[in-house]
Amino acid sequence: GSPSIPEAPRRLPTQEMDLVRVMITGGDKLIQVGEETTTVANYLLSNLEEEVIQEFNSPLLRAVMEMASAQLRSDAPLTPQFFLQSDREDIRDLAIGFLSPDYQYSDNWEERYQIVLHTQRMPDDNFARDAQLALQRFQLHRLDQMCSVNAQRIKEAYDTGDEPLYLHYLKFQQELQALRNSIADQDLNTVILK
Repeated sequence: GSPSIPEAPRRLPTQEMDLVRVMITGGDKLIQVGEETTTVANYLLSNLEEEVIQEFNSPLLRAVMEMASAQLRSDAPLTPQFFLQSDREDIRDLAIGFLSPDYQYSDNWEERYQIVLHTQRMPDDNFARDAQLALQRFQLHRLDQMCSVNAQRIKEAYDTGDEPLYLHYLKFQQELQALRNSIADQDLNTVILK
């Protein structure tokens, strides 16, 4: 057989990491969404289906989101302390990293991780907007991935001459792009800090 090429080490997915960062550092913070007051954790998890969490590329980040979801279902508070006291060392280490006083946004983060604060406020004062933007970036990234996979399906259907399948995937691509555009165009002033 041919020699196998080792897979390049993958860093933790940026959009998933950003959601988890917001969950750990501010999951218990109250925010106003429309007419409703809710926690950052409830806001994030109500906008992510369990199947989406199951598709997280990082088992560590998936575990954090699953723990957060289970904690909320049990009506227990989801504080940073919850993650700091986890039975799992890797989750404790992740929480310590996010909650450390040394954890700051550097100028390099925007380029390296695509994590950007869009106001001058520090993260402690920015949970509502931060949560909404993290969720929006995650959704856009996921839709971009779905568009890419579907574009390959369109090409394969076209190459094989399967016109009904080709038209089906083409229509689906238009729907994905419309959804992506609607998320990208959302009014970012609908979530405010309570």
